[in-house]
Amino acid sequence: MMPAEKKPGRGCLFWGGIIAAVFVLLAMLAGYASYRFVRHLVYDYTDTKPIEAPAVQMSGAEITNLQQRVRNFDTAIKANKPVDPLTLSAEEVNAMIANETKTNPSPVRLYFSFEDNRVQAKLSLPTDGFGVKMLKISPCRCMTGG
Repeated sequence: MMPAEKKPGRGCLFWGGIIAAVFVLLAMLAGYASYRFVRHLVYDYTDTKPIEAPAVQMSGAEITNLQQRVRNFDTAIKANKPVDPLTLSAEEVNAMIANETKTNPSPVRLYFSFEDNRVQAKLSLPTDGFGVKMLKISPCRCMTGG
């Protein structure tokens, strides 16, 4: 009697292809799960409209005077000269920010308030520059905090 011929098994190319296909499938699932997670974070921590900062009413002369006070303080500090403390109100800080955004328009919105010896800031930052457009989220979202 002749020994039964052994049928050749599947080779390493077959098993390598199966393992590669499993890894590709796992990578695709991980990519999709990451996409869904980031999209969920964007919707949870952003808003469709930026914060509304109250308008600051200061004349051009008052803003110029304020800028000069800050400039004098900065110059004295850099020259290591004694100088009185610089005290600014929330309205003055917000006026300086508003004046800067007039000359250099920026979609970033920042507003300060001083209450009970605490400084509170509200910030609104558009997400356009963070690659959120890849997530196909519309309309433009803004990260807000306060």
